[in-house]
Amino acid sequence: MKIVQKLISFLDNPEFINTHKQRPQDFTRHRTLDFKTICLFLLKQPQAALAPELNHFFQQIKQSPLPCAVVSPQAFSKARRKLKPAAFNALNEQLQHFIDQSGLRQNWCGLRLLAVDGSTLHLPLESELSAFFGTHQNLPGGRASTLYDVTDGQVLHSLLVPLSMGERACAASHLEAAPDNSLILFDRGYPCHWLCALHQQKALNFVMRLKLNHT
Repeated sequence: MKIVQKLISFLDNPEFINTHKQRPQDFTRHRTLDFKTICLFLLKQPQAALAPELNHFFQQIKQSPLPCAVVSPQAFSKARRKLKPAAFNALNEQLQHFIDQSGLRQNWCGLRLLAVDGSTLHLPLESELSAFFGTHQNLPGGRASTLYDVTDGQVLHSLLVPLSMGERACAASHLEAAPDNSLILFDRGYPCHWLCALHQQKALNFVMRLKLNHT
């Protein structure tokens, strides 16, 4: 069975669904927007406005020659709230496990070559998001950070946190997901004594870009 097929099989698994839905009564009826459909649409990573993306998605599912207006954006947004975001973390963990099992990992001198990077991003204009994440340029904003494999581009661990959490603190959280045989690369915004000490404590190899006058 191919890796994609193995991952999709989780979306039909009652145990997986029960673990990653918000309430016991969610996804208990046969509806167009069931657990699997919502996950597959979000995994498609829609880039345009929600309505045409949904129409195109159901056009592909139904193999129709024309876009299908099956559900409204409002209905999708309501159904999406039944889903726990942790479902995608769990799917990614399974993906990484399958890649390891298949022997598809690439090493550099026997080491997993990883990197940490982060950025700030704007979030939807909702007061709840502003209150939780903070604001950037007077708009709701959060800090995104990832630990990824440089050789294949796979994200091993990701975070979306309030702006008050610095990139170094994010990097420290990523270390829990780093394999023992890692070599982790950092840009010049990350070096500090405590983060270097944390790598040594966890016996993780690392390279940090430093200014010549760094102390």
